[in-house]
Amino acid sequence: MVLCAVPVLITFFSNLVFCNTALAATEDDTRMEVHRAGTGQEALSAIFRRKFLLDSQNKHLARAVTIFNVQAPAHACKEVLSDFPKFPEFMKRVKSVQVVRHEGNMFFTQSYLKPQLLVNQPLNHTITDVYSKPNTIEWVLVDGNFPSAQGRWEIEPVTSGSCRVTYTVAVEPGPFVPPHLVSFALKLVQREVISGVKDRVELFARQAAEAESEEPRRQADSKVRNSLRAHLAHDPA
Repeated sequence: MVLCAVPVLITFFSNLVFCNTALAATEDDTRMEVHRAGTGQEALSAIFRRKFLLDSQNKHLARAVTIFNVQAPAHACKEVLSDFPKFPEFMKRVKSVQVVRHEGNMFFTQSYLKPQLLVNQPLNHTITDVYSKPNTIEWVLVDGNFPSAQGRWEIEPVTSGSCRVTYTVAVEPGPFVPPHLVSFALKLVQREVISGVKDRVELFARQAAEAESEEPRRQADSKVRNSLRAHLAHDPA
């Protein structure tokens, strides 16, 4: 989602490129955008469309794409990636995530990053679009450690117990930083994020399968207990 893709190297590039005067000119607009998103003064979908650049032809947009397989059903991936408050349990750079506002498929979240090198702003706000498109989750950073960032999870079922996931991340590093260098840095961060997500989803699926397999036994035990109670209730002795 989100936040999981905040790379240290990209932060460094951003700090090099965007001088203080340029940042000051955009900070007020960004703060107002966060305020409008949190209070409902503007639709989350409108802010999302305005900031989401992943499908644009912007040549300066640095991208990184990774495809990986998960030994778990597609619905398990969807559940893990949309359970925002639990992100800190498997994304080691994230301290906390809170859902501030929910509007249809759109979720506006506030996250805090753990202290780490070159992260100047631990507080991040993100809008995530959950399932407006089939088997797809998209997110866009409203404010954070660099001016523009967005990502997409595309989840393709392979079998009833496995799926293939394509994770795309893009940032706008500025006019003076070669996008291919930023793409390389994004790839490094993706590996960390994907490792945590994959392990979490597969664990989630195993626990769900174990719980499902235990259910018939629990139902059988419940029937025996109920039958025994009924017998004792009518026992003349």
